[in-house]
Amino acid sequence: MTRGLARRVVHTGLAGGALLLPLFPWGASVLALTAAACFNAAILAPRAWLARVDGRGSRGLVLYPLVLAILLLYYQEDVVPVQCAWFAMAVGDGLAPLFRHGGAPWPWRRDKEMSATFLAYGLSAVLMVSVVPWPVALAAALAGAVAETLPEPLDDNLCVPIAAAGAAHFARGMAWSG
Repeated sequence: MTRGLARRVVHTGLAGGALLLPLFPWGASVLALTAAACFNAAILAPRAWLARVDGRGSRGLVLYPLVLAILLLYYQEDVVPVQCAWFAMAVGDGLAPLFRHGGAPWPWRRDKEMSATFLAYGLSAVLMVSVVPWPVALAAALAGAVAETLPEPLDDNLCVPIAAAGAAHFARGMAWSG
């Protein structure tokens, strides 16, 4: 297994954490995610085995759990927006590079393909339906997909979960969301 594929498997596999959120008190989850961010900063980020081949990506190892912890602090005991953010980040952001096939790029982000982005975030929406009605999942996945394509220097480990959580929170407030 190549290093890039190993990174994607780990990235996507962490989606299981989203399903576990309701099983633990939110404070314990915040503490665990904060500890994960500290562990990643101290142990994983300095080592190259999970970083991208070009050396980038170490920042994401820390931002991934840290942003989830901050979202949990913000939403407190309402874990659903955080679950949607987690699915969007783990599955959407995690799988999009694997779905590249030479398709049309985004006009403002030539290194990302439209079809790969929508396919990966579509899969994240399918997983989100396990915790929210489909309109909420669709809103969160679309927000994550758009955030994924924002121009650099924005880090997608920061903007994807924030956009997905915000969209899920807003969409749940709509009368049609149940």
